[in-house]
Amino acid sequence: AFVMHTPAQMAPPLPTGGGMGASDSLGKVLGLLGGKSDEEKFAGLLLVTKTVRSDDADAMGRVLSAVGLTFVLRLLATPGSPGDPSDEASLYKTMALNILSGFCSLDNLLPTLQAQAGFYECAPAMISILSSPHLSHAFRDALTVVHALALAPPGRAALAAASAPASLAAFLSATAKRDAQRPNLEAEQGTEEPMLEAEQATRDLAMRCLDALLDPEEHPEACAEAVPAVASAMHA
Repeated sequence: AFVMHTPAQMAPPLPTGGGMGASDSLGKVLGLLGGKSDEEKFAGLLLVTKTVRSDDADAMGRVLSAVGLTFVLRLLATPGSPGDPSDEASLYKTMALNILSGFCSLDNLLPTLQAQAGFYECAPAMISILSSPHLSHAFRDALTVVHALALAPPGRAALAAASAPASLAAFLSATAKRDAQRPNLEAEQGTEEPMLEAEQATRDLAMRCLDALLDPEEHPEACAEAVPAVASAMHA
């Protein structure tokens, strides 16, 4: 772990449109990412979140090659900013998750990620995020990483060891309960709060993750542990 003095602000989501217009701008970012110091790499990642399109497979691949997965995983495990006692809300973890999610969303980068043993070590951190209601802003990114982990046997094993099936089922159950309460809230407040498209997409992604992990032959204990939460989610 390491501590860098940076502005205490949350990293914005990776942009999905626009992006860098000049190759020399990307070159500057890659130069920082390949720097010798943590501060240079961190500055480079900040620029990535602001300027590199998350759907630019070529640019994101070059970012991964330049910075390396190990540094991103180190950020993910770093305590919060100086003066901020909340590790979970730290700039470092939020930005690392944003970057890692961007890598995981690109099919061409999955083989590179899956070839590195360190990739699977982030499973407990992802499940911890999904178990923290105050980190709802990070659920979609965490689920994107979980889904990528679940595509390979080592990832499924790491997720099973982290009780991911039960945690995902509990996550879905909590979501279903919130939806069931919407009519009452609408009646009390006199407003309508339809499920947002983003909320539905997050739930669908959680369902895909759970489906990939519920294999009683591969991980019987994890599946058995998840049964009560799955039943609760179905009847919420």
